Amino acid sequence: MFRYGRVYARLSERGLAHLVRVVTGRPLAVVGAIRAYVRWFGYPDVAGQVRFGLVSPLLRFAPGDRLLDAGCGNGLYALELATTCGVPCVGVDLKAERLVLAQHLARDLRAPASFSRARVTELGFPAGTFSHVLLIEVLEHIRSDRAALAEIHRVLRPGGQLILTVPREDPFTANDLHTYAHAEEGAHVRHGYERDALAALLESTGFRVELWQPYYRWFTKWTVRAQQLLHQRYGALLNVATYPLLRLLSGLDLVAGRRRAAWHRGQLVVATR
Repeated sequence: MFRYGRVYARLSERGLAHLVRVVTGRPLAVVGAIRAYVRWFGYPDVAGQVRFGLVSPLLRFAPGDRLLDAGCGNGLYALELATTCGVPCVGVDLKAERLVLAQHLARDLRAPASFSRARVTELGFPAGTFSHVLLIEVLEHIRSDRAALAEIHRVLRPGGQLILTVPREDPFTANDLHTYAHAEEGAHVRHGYERDALAALLESTGFRVELWQPYYRWFTKWTVRAQQLLHQRYGALLNVATYPLLRLLSGLDLVAGRRRAAWHRGQLVVATR
């Protein structure tokens, strides 16, 4: 339930202090307490924890595999998987400051991860470079979504795996699905995708859909909204203090959500090349 971000507990004291200084804007002397917190609870992001809990069990690596996190944001997926699984990971994003921090942390962790600036529609890697590609809450931000998927198809090996998450298209997603971690990257260019339309888009770019899974139900929706409000109005400290309870409450969707399969705000898809 709290795996996302636990890799930060492996940082050196200097590396963790640097992370805290960049994220909060000020140095904190209680590095030991912060290490204990992330060891127990990971990174304080309810939506991120929910998604990571769905994505990580789907990943299986073999010798020679290589993963691309397209639109990697803070690079946490790549750092987590490179450190815990030993798989070489590459993260690309458009925000240079995030990439600089992620690369600094990768060096501190001695993780086989690298980060570079690139558009998802123009990745610049040779064809067939990657065995796995993650596209987590990214496609709804890209106007040329078909071009982005075609480029991902190009850099995937035959039989390679794409895991993506996107919002479901409905009247509420424009307001409900911006976690504060992603809202700063710009508004969605579309509210989301209907299941059939997303499958057709993937198939038109050469993918075969292997799994479709709904997620982001009622408890997750309202705990994410509560976390957003706490962060915006009261800052990081109260957000960090209340996060463990909010994450536990979001876990109630595992029980309640299964009884209402159509009631969801997000969808996860696994597709192969």
